[in-house]
Amino acid sequence: MGDPEEFLVKTQNLGVKQYRPVHSENLSKWMPENKFELFMTSASLKFPVTTQLFEDYRQSRELPNTHEFLAVYHIASGEHIGHFELKNISLNHEHGTLAHVLLGDKKFRGTGYGKELCQLMADYGFNIKKLHRLSASVQLCNIAAITVYVKGGFVMEGIIRDVLKFDGKRYSLYQMSLLRSDWRSTTREKLDP
Repeated sequence: MGDPEEFLVKTQNLGVKQYRPVHSENLSKWMPENKFELFMTSASLKFPVTTQLFEDYRQSRELPNTHEFLAVYHIASGEHIGHFELKNISLNHEHGTLAHVLLGDKKFRGTGYGKELCQLMADYGFNIKKLHRLSASVQLCNIAAITVYVKGGFVMEGIIRDVLKFDGKRYSLYQMSLLRSDWRSTTREKLDP
């Protein structure tokens, strides 16, 4: 499963493969263990996230060139370690939204792979899907995710105020985006000595 030839895109350490139902088992294990933490990860999934619940969610939403589910692998070990979705894809307007971005296997967190995952998602969106713009919405208190996106070149566009509700309390999201031209210049800077 770790054969680099199978990857749609890859970075030095990570590769992306098409999502298969077998990936849902790992995903359900990686999901937060309490309702609030799940809400911080996903406002659209119900607690607790089981393999079947995630498979039902995936089957109800997955549509080529509209909403795609992707599996992230650690190349050296061949392990499935993460997940992301590219949704609200408009090939006409060349944009899409990242969702349920998860570096699930905890042993790979805090290793710099978050930034590499950002590069991987951008590579998929810009080079495979030929998009011009990627967007992401992140809870204001999710500092780790915000930091990773900013390091990955995403720009803060504003706040979507009081858009979510959990246990009677309202939550806002940062709206962030990355344009292909910004990503190309950032990528070039990394390649130039």
